[in-house]
Amino acid sequence: MLSHALLFACALVLPQQNTPGIPVLCYHDLQPVASNDMVNTPNNFEAHLRWLKEHGYNTLSVDQLVAILKGREQEPERAVVITFDDGYQGVYEYAYPLLKRYGMQATLFIVTSKMGDGNPPMPHLTWPEIEEMDRAGVIRAAVHADEMHVKLGQRLLKEEKLGTKPNDIENDLTMARREIENHVHHPVHSIAWPFGDYNVSLIHLACKLGYNVAFNTEYGVNRPGDSVLKIKRLRMSSKYDTVTRFEKKLAAYGVR
Repeated sequence: MLSHALLFACALVLPQQNTPGIPVLCYHDLQPVASNDMVNTPNNFEAHLRWLKEHGYNTLSVDQLVAILKGREQEPERAVVITFDDGYQGVYEYAYPLLKRYGMQATLFIVTSKMGDGNPPMPHLTWPEIEEMDRAGVIRAAVHADEMHVKLGQRLLKEEKLGTKPNDIENDLTMARREIENHVHHPVHSIAWPFGDYNVSLIHLACKLGYNVAFNTEYGVNRPGDSVLKIKRLRMSSKYDTVTRFEKKLAAYGVR
């Protein structure tokens, strides 16, 4: 097991509460009709991007966010990170061209075993689509899961109580990362926990496997000194998140 010193070595400075903080936005799918809470419409997503552009926001990559949280780079006055979970086809069809139009970037956390499934009503991306978006530097690929798109924290806790080794979780996280790297041809070290469910043991396991950045679904913004293994996000995938609600949600965390 990794030492606490190693686990928290990512935080090189104390959290600075007087900084504006960086919001990480969490989307899922984009479709013309928002059929459920994980779907947003392209028009609504574009309204979010337009608001960010008009208010002087720049989008950051995961590497840029990590450098700021670790104190290696100064926190910009207005910055945001855009993420998508699961890997739905609407990301390629709608989000990709909109992000290019507005000169923005995003990170996509993929459930690798579902790529190319073509299953309606929410089919997943194909690997050629993922490769194209990643190669363009517009939407970079990262890990969500391979087959175990489940609450991994609860799963690991159950195995610990039974006294069994989490080989299935370890194999899944290893396979997902390997599969993505085989397609995008660059190292992948970040993960977003499925359903935001994680615990300290799961973080230790991820670190052992070579992950050094982890996103969850705890609400809040991220400031220099915050752990890069506990990056908070603001869910924006709901069909109810109009641009007005989008603005209010950001304002609730001091983001204007």
